[in-house]
Amino acid sequence: MLSSIAKTILSSLNPTVNFQVSDIKRLPLFPIESSEEIFTQLDAAFTEYEAARETSIEFKKPGASAWKYAQEWA
Repeated sequence: MLSSIAKTILSSLNPTVNFQVSDIKRLPLFPIESSEEIFTQLDAAFTEYEAARETSIEFKKPGASAWKYAQEWA
């Protein structure tokens, strides 16, 4: 929903200042090639990130994380 294509489509569906839930529901979904691989990589990176973040309930030990890199990659 943050892409320029989505914003253009949402503006076409509802030209007012704000969007409603019904506008979001009408937003078409486009298939993404390798979406399962992308999800698997992001899930693994986020799990590692949460394990190194002290305020997380998943905290194990402090350490470096590839979460920001994984977000940029996806």
